[in-house]
Amino acid sequence: KKLRSETGLPVGIIDATYGGSPIAAWMSRDMLSDYPDLLAEADKYCDKAYMDKVNEINSHWGDWRESVASMDPGFKEHWEKSEADGSWKSVTLPAFFTETSIGRVTGTVWLKKKFYIGNASDVSDMPVCENEDITGSDVHLWLGTMNDSDITYVNGVEVGRTEYCYPPRRYTIPAGLLKKGVNEITIRLIVEHGMGRVTSHKLLAFFTGDTKRYIDADDNECVEGAGDLTRLDGEWLYKMGAESSDATGGVFLCYAPTSLYNGVLDPVLKYTVGAFMWYQGESNTGEDRRQYYDLSVKQIEGIREMTGDADLPYILARLPKFGLNEYEGAGNGVGEESLDGWSYIQMIQCRLGELDNVYTVDTKGMGEAYDLHPQDKKPLGEEYAKILYSILKR
Repeated sequence: KKLRSETGLPVGIIDATYGGSPIAAWMSRDMLSDYPDLLAEADKYCDKAYMDKVNEINSHWGDWRESVASMDPGFKEHWEKSEADGSWKSVTLPAFFTETSIGRVTGTVWLKKKFYIGNASDVSDMPVCENEDITGSDVHLWLGTMNDSDITYVNGVEVGRTEYCYPPRRYTIPAGLLKKGVNEITIRLIVEHGMGRVTSHKLLAFFTGDTKRYIDADDNECVEGAGDLTRLDGEWLYKMGAESSDATGGVFLCYAPTSLYNGVLDPVLKYTVGAFMWYQGESNTGEDRRQYYDLSVKQIEGIREMTGDADLPYILARLPKFGLNEYEGAGNGVGEESLDGWSYIQMIQCRLGELDNVYTVDTKGMGEAYDLHPQDKKPLGEEYAKILYSILKR
């Protein structure tokens, strides 16, 4: 949109993307010729016996959750409908569970929070929304992000569920479900690998109206334009449901070396393209990060060879700020120049921008410290557009 407004020309974009993928997945065998270990990894998927084993593992991917559900007394006893007794304990949210009395647990954690609607001058132990008319309206319920999946209830009725950790929990409480007096939110949270959380700095609240989301100077999620906003952070009650060993994950075939090159990138490189835009690096912040510069150079050279354009502009985004490395597996170990994995990749991406016809998008001030998936994409898109426009003008 930005580029069209600058040029008056129609602009086409081929969207070839896959979340969480390492760079080697987007590279051909020729690009990886100096990496026999990566080629050997790719070759495993050509072996029928190995693929039979992988398919067997993936066919049972959902068994862990089913097992946890079968052991969860909260499901059987409908804790979303029952009062919390003395076995429920207090916890302050939002928080990382390892930094609370919940600790490192895998399985299901049930969370409860009461709030009051109406004139409640004598209510001091729970959040209060004094506007009784809110009960007749649809109400926004924001609970940030969580690890790993949740079912959320209000007054015993499910209002939403999310199957994995990254999407923001933005549910709607339908008109008529809230009532004057005491109401209650219950969350059944599945924790797959012991690192449970209701993410810090996210807005926990319900409200009405059309709002605009923003992140303030202290990295807190905020909204403007909200009516009757009632915050839900602070003291909650929790109780363990089912406890289990860590979840057994599936095998992501699309993350294997060459997989996304063969299945996604190679077909679209047969089109005539004017530039290659790249946003990746999060999944190379681990032990393999020291290969990233060389892999990137080989990828750039290979893409230019495939397109027949030796000067094809390659525009990459420097990873924006992010502060949940320990919880997202990005690593906190030290590497070259004592940089952690995330910062190391950022440094490498700046170095790549020194190559001919390679451009690094400056992401300073972008991203969200407490969200791997920053939600405001427009500023980044406009920075890409500026670079593309400068290339077009030449």
